[in-house]
Amino acid sequence: MPILKTGAVKNGRQQYRVRVNYTDSSGSYKRVEKTVYGAAEAKDMESLLISRVKEKSAVHQMTVQELYGEYMRAKRHEVRETTYDKTSRVLSAFVLPALKNNKISRLSTPVLQSWKDTVSEAGLSIRTKQNIYSEFRSMLNYAVKMDYLPQNPLNKIGNFKEVYFETVQDKLQYYTPEQFLKYIAAARENCATLTDWGYYVSLFHCILYRHEKGRNQRLKVV
Repeated sequence: MPILKTGAVKNGRQQYRVRVNYTDSSGSYKRVEKTVYGAAEAKDMESLLISRVKEKSAVHQMTVQELYGEYMRAKRHEVRETTYDKTSRVLSAFVLPALKNNKISRLSTPVLQSWKDTVSEAGLSIRTKQNIYSEFRSMLNYAVKMDYLPQNPLNKIGNFKEVYFETVQDKLQYYTPEQFLKYIAAARENCATLTDWGYYVSLFHCILYRHEKGRNQRLKVV
């Protein structure tokens, strides 16, 4: 961490180049330097740069668990108790078990996608999964606000989306007009009660209306 004279002089004061070398969280060699005038000012600048490097290093070493603790302490004074408890339960149950030991600086897209896949396979409702995502995203937004992260890495993978059909067998099937006429004729013949007849009439009118709007379209099974 040298302090070097540059040879320049201003107002009778010597110019110094203050340099601090360090290794970042990825193991890459880094350097930060500033120029100031005056020996005392150079010493002060060196102390400031060292402090900044240590602070940055501490942020890079912050884990999801540590971020959670700080986030919840800040949130306690900003929301109602019920909201606070809900956030705590969601993050503790669905985020911390998988990611608590991960450094927030290492929350890459593959890591977060793997987490999302795990939640997807947990048999939860789409609303619950989306709520989990929102709570986690809010916590990482806090990290961005505090300059712990340059941007929210969770935004890249997006929220959970409802999937209506996952296999060919699950897709909607359609009748041709000819197939429907055979079906509706059989349905009419088998009407045994007024309820059956009411269902038949409603179904017939619904499909007939769709057919009249576009005679060449295929008829949807309902």
